[in-house]
Amino acid sequence: MRVVVDAIPVRGRNSLAIVTDHLLAGWRRAWPEDDLHVVVGAEPGFSAPEGVTVHRVRSRRVKAQATELPALCRALDADALFAVLPTTTVRRLPCPRTIMLFDLRHELRPEMFSKKALLLRRVSWGMGFAQADGVVCISERTRRDLLRSHPQLRDVPVHVALPGADHVDRWQRATGEPPYALAFGQFNNKSVELVLDAWRVQRDRGSVGLPLCIVGVPATHRAALQTRIGELGLEDVVTVLPWLADDEFEQRFAAAKLVVFPSEFEGFGLPAVEALRLGIPLVISSDPALVEVAGGHAAVMAERRGDVLADAVADALSRTAEQLAAARHYAQLFTWERFAADTRGLVQTAVAYGARRTHRPVTPLVEAPVGATVTARPARRASPLPRWAAAAGAATLALSGLSAATYAVVAHSGTAPRPSLPSVPAGTTPSSTPGASTGAGTGSGHGAVTPGGAPTTTTVTAVAGSAVTSTTGVPGILSTPGLTVPDVTTPTLTVPPTPKTSVPCAPAPGATPVASVPDACGVAGQTTTP
Repeated sequence: MRVVVDAIPVRGRNSLAIVTDHLLAGWRRAWPEDDLHVVVGAEPGFSAPEGVTVHRVRSRRVKAQATELPALCRALDADALFAVLPTTTVRRLPCPRTIMLFDLRHELRPEMFSKKALLLRRVSWGMGFAQADGVVCISERTRRDLLRSHPQLRDVPVHVALPGADHVDRWQRATGEPPYALAFGQFNNKSVELVLDAWRVQRDRGSVGLPLCIVGVPATHRAALQTRIGELGLEDVVTVLPWLADDEFEQRFAAAKLVVFPSEFEGFGLPAVEALRLGIPLVISSDPALVEVAGGHAAVMAERRGDVLADAVADALSRTAEQLAAARHYAQLFTWERFAADTRGLVQTAVAYGARRTHRPVTPLVEAPVGATVTARPARRASPLPRWAAAAGAATLALSGLSAATYAVVAHSGTAPRPSLPSVPAGTTPSSTPGASTGAGTGSGHGAVTPGGAPTTTTVTAVAGSAVTSTTGVPGILSTPGLTVPDVTTPTLTVPPTPKTSVPCAPAPGATPVASVPDACGVAGQTTTP
């Protein structure tokens, strides 16, 4: 499978870069036969593993995504595009696209963003959701939020792929450091003020269990934070550090005796799983994503108050060796190869779904077993422009009263032509080619199809409002996707049982003639509707 990865938005060493880095490495280890092409900007913040082709763009992000990315997909004849963020190219692509979603914080916590950032996210992410053939969510919480806020995506494969934490197995612990608790301050959702308040409560109670080290504090916030620490009288027990280099951060994290992570909003919460895998006591908030990924192995702050957080800190520090060992065992489930497997499976599902949605032919990626039945999902309407164009053309043909044997009105958003299909003898059920790929519904997991090698039968379900209807059992033959022509009586014509008859399509007056559809009209006794 040839996949183009849009990593142009990755800039600097942040959580997006970390996930992209480990995703590519896990994918490459598990599927070395896949042809991966990653597109990056000037400062990607990660290094692609050996065997992955890197394409570096020099133009600005918007221009690169609008022009260079689609051109690369065409030049490589890519099977799919995978974007690490919803904000990717808005141009039509010759292949299906899958996007990765971390969270919807800008929708659920808009007060955390500036007006400009909110506008940019709503516009660019909204376009990404509208054109996605598949969405990878990094937690079940994110998947629920997405389907609740964007119900139109319920017809699109939306699956969960949990990031890994096995990279911490290679971390070196800092030596010679006194015991300390670790907290994070790079974003306003990390609740630094709340952590400071908890340490003030501990001091007022007569005991500060551990000194506190806050890492990742931006330079613009450092002075104000130091002032606040002084006001609380915590200068001797709280240390503020900037964003650290990878090696230093890893050593400090691995040497911590407690990780305090009372974040107000998370899509996954990678530091929580990293702490569990390292066997470090963990304190989290009641954020749904953190509770989900911690799996009951962390002390949970029930309310957002300093005294409640102080109680949770005491609870975490009282964890036994057996409890910490159980947490480490649980965290073994989070691996990057598993994340890559779930992501790759969703990309395969999106390829099949995108082919049905845009009527593109698809090369089978996974073969189906003998006797398997695949139910085709109703295709989504691609865009209003092709739908109205098809409606206007069909209405013109019907009202002109032309006596053609059939009308083949094709309305789709893809660039590839609809393939001509061979005629099917009357009374038989069309079968897919050996190894036909299948789609999958929404839900957790990657929805991979059981391998096999024999032909399968395709069952097409007619659904009210569906964009595809068929009188032959083959999706898309002699049909108009998403077409509604009000108040027009359309004649019904029975094609005589002459095998393999090619009937030309009559053009509308003054319109460009539509190419004939060979063999599709030669089904004996078939009733067709223009």
